[in-house]
Amino acid sequence: MTTLKAKTAFAVSVAAGMAFAASSASAATHNLFLAGDSYTDGDATFTAIDFDPTGGTGVIDPFLALQSSPIEEGYNSDLPSPEFDETRSGSAFVRSLLVSELLEEDGYYTLFADWNEPNGGGADTLTILEFEIWTDLDGENDSFGTGEFSATQLIYSLGQQLNTIDFGGGSGQQDMEIKIDASLFDGAEGDYFMLYAVLGWNCEYLRFRRETVCEDVGYETSGGFEEFSAVIGEGTPPPPPQVPLPAAGWLLLGGLGGLAALRRKKKSS
Repeated sequence: MTTLKAKTAFAVSVAAGMAFAASSASAATHNLFLAGDSYTDGDATFTAIDFDPTGGTGVIDPFLALQSSPIEEGYNSDLPSPEFDETRSGSAFVRSLLVSELLEEDGYYTLFADWNEPNGGGADTLTILEFEIWTDLDGENDSFGTGEFSATQLIYSLGQQLNTIDFGGGSGQQDMEIKIDASLFDGAEGDYFMLYAVLGWNCEYLRFRRETVCEDVGYETSGGFEEFSAVIGEGTPPPPPQVPLPAAGWLLLGGLGGLAALRRKKKSS
């Protein structure tokens, strides 16, 4: 896929008065502006929460952090340098995550999002433009450096755009809970959990009017960073791959077994 950030950044310039001939349209939107507002899309439920802060970033322990304006995108991995808008890439804030690390409760895995946007003036709102969950074989990205994103297997894709809000106006406070049906991962290819997200300005190109309409200038990201964390359990990492023993190795083991049998025979005589 061509990144939505690139497409929407071009669309925003049209909203400022520049015309273009491309054709694209955004998905329908759903508002989650009050604590407790919830929306279920397929096998995932997104709930806005106003959680009392207990500390800063170190408490939330994210696996993905994004930072840019007016749109930001990225995915979690152990790659030493960011491909999109991942911040502090290659650190504890942006890292690979095994599916086996996630805690399953009542058939669901739980993620939390912490929005870090300015207070007041509508700047505390943003739009979840894309939200995709993949499994991956190595926890990196099958298309790194191409300007597109894909991993091994797509597990979930959000069908609606969600407008939401930063309740605390800063970091260290969870603003959204995301429940994901754990059965989506049954038989999936790849041991790594990979989240690809695009956050920012919600714009739509109206083909019949040849103009781009943005719902509200407050829905863009305003330069703060957004973080995703997961509820971690006591999962067991996958076993290391079995390495076939060469034929010579089997012969050596057979020889050692014969020597042991011969020694036992001598001791018994």
